[in-house]
Amino acid sequence: MKKFFLYTTGNCYPSQSDCKLITAYIKENEWKLAKKIGNADIVIVYTCAFTKDKEDKSLNLIKQAYQEKKGSAQLIVVGCLPAINKDRLSKVHKGIAVTANSLKELDDLLQAKVSIKEISYTGSSICSNKNKHKEYLLRIGWGCNGECSYCAIKIIFGQPHSRPVSDIILEYEKAYRRGYRKFALISDDPGTYGKDVNSSLAVLFEELCDKHTDCKFTLASINPHTFKSIFPYLEKYIHQKKIWRIHLPVESGSNRIIRLMNRFYTVDDFKSYIEAIVASNPAIDLRTDILVGFPRETEYDFQQTLKLVGWLGRYKVEYQCLPYSRRPNTKADSMSGHLDQKTKATRFKILQRLCWINSILNKPYLFKQLTSGNNVVLQKLR
Repeated sequence: MKKFFLYTTGNCYPSQSDCKLITAYIKENEWKLAKKIGNADIVIVYTCAFTKDKEDKSLNLIKQAYQEKKGSAQLIVVGCLPAINKDRLSKVHKGIAVTANSLKELDDLLQAKVSIKEISYTGSSICSNKNKHKEYLLRIGWGCNGECSYCAIKIIFGQPHSRPVSDIILEYEKAYRRGYRKFALISDDPGTYGKDVNSSLAVLFEELCDKHTDCKFTLASINPHTFKSIFPYLEKYIHQKKIWRIHLPVESGSNRIIRLMNRFYTVDDFKSYIEAIVASNPAIDLRTDILVGFPRETEYDFQQTLKLVGWLGRYKVEYQCLPYSRRPNTKADSMSGHLDQKTKATRFKILQRLCWINSILNKPYLFKQLTSGNNVVLQKLR
């Protein structure tokens, strides 16, 4: 019996979804998951390369896997890195590499009896009451319509490719029967779902909510540009608290930088979406991403981003702040006006501190810790 060990650096929804898929794939083929890498016959390293930092961590993990695995074990690199920076990967790994959009290649490589396409459930055998708040990652599609100048993910997945509604419902029902009541709808941009399968996100939601009335959903990584067209159809689900979390990445508070990023909305557009969402459900969990230090970002542009974060402080918003990092084969990589590392690091620290303050002020228990002199919280603000 083949023994596998799975390493991963990815923490985004899509990479978590893929890792759960690979784990289920291993189990369905009646192979064994080893608890220690030294006991595995095959080591799979799932990589991320969305940012330079993630790429560095992935490469270090591959090196670590080579040091820890037994000599006869095969190492397979999977995920975004083989597509985004194949040249850099080849310096540490000469073996098999499978991109995130080509996981079906594992079938022949591993001589699988059950193909990865046949895997229709990736959760726990039972989601008990103890874990009733655990989210099931429900993949609805891949790819997006965007052409963001900084993003290399489009290189991997290309245009939107949607799963048929019937396949999604089948997996949804299996997860429901096993106790799951929270679902995250996974795609590179859920707002584009359905256009290639004669459906839409609104139609999918109607199907999901008609099946079961006690489920809640997360919409992750919706481009504000696509959110505009689907919000009227989703508003009732937001109001009914069926949609309990929305991740709407703004990326910058400067309209000029948003245009350079090749994203098609304005800061005022984004604000209007936030206001509309909160008006429908004041208790909703809102999240956004902010990229600081983009090429040609001036001090004024940066101040506009801080101003937007200040405006967001009136709402309960969670932030993911990232310093811009160059990605090969993206439009931004070839732009002029790249900022020096010191400037990016300084702006990132200021932005991160402001976002932390907003988060603490919107969470009474953290605010109480802060005002009582809790050193752990204070340390994160320094």
